[in-house]
Amino acid sequence: MDDGQGAALTPADKSWWPFGNPALTLPASYGFAIAHPILFMQEGTRVVTVVFHPVSRNWWRLLSAPVTKDNFIAELTGLKKWVQATITDFGVDDQGRLAFILQLETYGGSGDPL
Repeated sequence: MDDGQGAALTPADKSWWPFGNPALTLPASYGFAIAHPILFMQEGTRVVTVVFHPVSRNWWRLLSAPVTKDNFIAELTGLKKWVQATITDFGVDDQGRLAFILQLETYGGSGDPL
């Protein structure tokens, strides 16, 4: 069974559970995924800006602890594994929008993480 943990992909469309098959793994506390063909990356330094527009402007004020970039991990799917990106900037603006700037170094040839 395609488990999202490294098992061979058996569906014809090569789909898989990006966070693990819920029938086989424990759920994470929180998480989300963003997918779009524009995010297909080749070798070189890549910078991705992600901005979330929440329903409430003051969502972050309701949290019990400060929100910093250290509260998050950004990973991108690679050819054979998840590849961790660096969160180079993070912030919440006066409209409550949450913004991340992610940077990933990709390499060509045998050391290609993507």
